Amino acid sequence: MRESNKREPIVADQLGLRDLPKGWRGAPLDQLVASANKVIEQSEATGGSGDPRLRAALKVLEYRDRLKERKK
Repeated sequence: MRESNKREPIVADQLGLRDLPKGWRGAPLDQLVASANKVIEQSEATGGSGDPRLRAALKVLEYRDRLKERKK
């Protein structure tokens, strides 16, 4: 992944979601990954309390992994 691509905003369609959590809209991938990691960490700490952002967080990490695979 080129550095310039990391700063382009990610939209819900790219992740296979209907919508992104409110604060995540228009954010670049590196920012979404950081937020996703925090959501997952919090969810694990609370025993998976049903955070509605969890599905989006998992999709963000899945998308990042797909991009890494294409790069190889």
